Amino acid sequence: MKTTVHIISHSHWDREWYQSFEKHRMKLIELVDNILEKAENDPEFGGFFLDGQTIALDDYLEVRPEKREQVEKCVREGKIQTGPWYILQDEFLTSGEACVRNLQVGMQEAERYGAIGNVGYFPDAFGNAGQMPQVLKQAGMDAVVFGRGVKPIGPNNEVTGGQYESTYSEMMWASPDGTKLPGILFANWYNNGVEIPVDEAEAKVYWDKKLADARKFAATHQLLMMNGCDHQHCRRTLPRQSVSHGNYTRTLNLFIRISKPM
Repeated sequence: MKTTVHIISHSHWDREWYQSFEKHRMKLIELVDNILEKAENDPEFGGFFLDGQTIALDDYLEVRPEKREQVEKCVREGKIQTGPWYILQDEFLTSGEACVRNLQVGMQEAERYGAIGNVGYFPDAFGNAGQMPQVLKQAGMDAVVFGRGVKPIGPNNEVTGGQYESTYSEMMWASPDGTKLPGILFANWYNNGVEIPVDEAEAKVYWDKKLADARKFAATHQLLMMNGCDHQHCRRTLPRQSVSHGNYTRTLNLFIRISKPM
């Protein structure tokens, strides 16, 4: 059976981290400007996943209010995926009340923009709350994607030794009350498809390694590759980087629709 690799264009966005909020905001403006330009001018553009949080669009439109109509059009058409959270959610360090409010506000904002994401998204949460499938399913989510809490992770996000709670990157995550949602763990982190080479020979070396790493944890022949990383811009060359290779197919720049159009 052939392997299908689903490549998702995205950027993980901290509002403030190694630079000030203001400097990160300038990077955000450039990112969203590029997304809007590509959505308007590139018919092959599949879309961009904006980290599961609506506040990034709020921050952008505070500086570019004249772009609101274009942003809303892109959200309605699935060219920008936003929500369901208002800000990046950390399951472990915040209260249950804060979690629910974050989700409520994010879904309300996403609906105003034009479409609500239906995947609970925790790319960088420092631990997991057992009740999350229960909360997310009540909110209408269909799946959950997360980056930590199942297997031992070292300080640089590398897989370390120790006991594994799950062998696979795909699983059914069950809450204590029995509520279940399909879950995907970023076993090789949320940048496992970053910086895809354009050169064919380099691309073969790249994919040999990436596929081998993903198959260590994969439970299916459908592999998820996240093309992006922290504060990284949209890859303009991605649709042209298809290379025939072995017994698998790659769906380049396929944007898996996770929003429900209004």
